[in-house]
Amino acid sequence: MKIVKLVLGCIIAFSATLEAQERELLIGTKIGASYSTFSGFRDIEYLPTPAYGVFANIPVSKRFSLQVGFDNSYIGWCRPIPNSKRFETAVIPVYTFPMLAKYYFVKGFNLQIGGELSILGSTMGTGIYSEYHRYNSGVLGGLGYDFKKIQIYARYNHGITNMNTARNVWVGVEGESQFLDYTEMNRLFQIGLEFRVYKRKEKKPQRYGKYRRPQ
Repeated sequence: MKIVKLVLGCIIAFSATLEAQERELLIGTKIGASYSTFSGFRDIEYLPTPAYGVFANIPVSKRFSLQVGFDNSYIGWCRPIPNSKRFETAVIPVYTFPMLAKYYFVKGFNLQIGGELSILGSTMGTGIYSEYHRYNSGVLGGLGYDFKKIQIYARYNHGITNMNTARNVWVGVEGESQFLDYTEMNRLFQIGLEFRVYKRKEKKPQRYGKYRRPQ
């Protein structure tokens, strides 16, 4: 914890000496790749899937901005079936509403932190032993860089909601009590590009007030 505080303190002290870039309201689309898995009782691997969405980046000050969006992506997991070339998979479409606070510590580079709410669709795949809840939530953290027309990012989503509908119970096994924990939470890495499709134009100030310059 002391190391984390020291690193954050150094970043803030360093950024205070830099000239922040001027930013404007940006609205655009995004495309990326997600790598999802679930924590819990299964021995599983990451599932790669595409991700799409839209976003709005709203400047708050010279160093901060808020970004909201809507993503259409997937979560799930996969694992190889023993003695087979096939994979057992769970692929769940999700509609996600992320909200991020972006802190620009160097011109263009930014730290991102926030949260998201997701609505899950129907599970697709093979070997699905349980159903999942309809809603999910998580916390986000990542890094990004803003070019003039493109933003690149890498984020990690740490799910905080148990998605598995199965009930955790104590059972008797060979005369001993054993706790069956079916808790599953989403763990997801995402990288991608965000493309600007709208930029608010600034009004140029009139040099001579509301009257035209005399001829």
